[in-house]
Amino acid sequence: DTMWGDGCAGKALNWFVIALAILNWIAYSRLTELIYNKTEMQWDPKHEFVNPYQKGDFFHQRRFNNLVENTSLVIFTVITVMRLILVPTHPEWSRFGCSAIPRYMIANPYMCVELVALF
Repeated sequence: DTMWGDGCAGKALNWFVIALAILNWIAYSRLTELIYNKTEMQWDPKHEFVNPYQKGDFFHQRRFNNLVENTSLVIFTVITVMRLILVPTHPEWSRFGCSAIPRYMIANPYMCVELVALF
């Protein structure tokens, strides 16, 4: 039960995933706030228009955004692979035997969306 969300480990993992998703949103929002429309900005070497007064902040924010995004991708991939590996141990899916993983990937809408998001 702990692995499937009913115990403390499942709840902690849920809160971790939610916090990581919010951190991704904050990092992306902060980065996009530093990119302005063409009428107000100057052209930078990365082919984006940025506010000249926040140019240094923009490049630091870009690094932070890339770090959060890449770390999240690794963590979410590991969590997804772990979920897929453990599907045959779940009482509801164990009756399908070897076909439990592909059936779960197709039948669970959350898994479908997660796989599309990861790849």
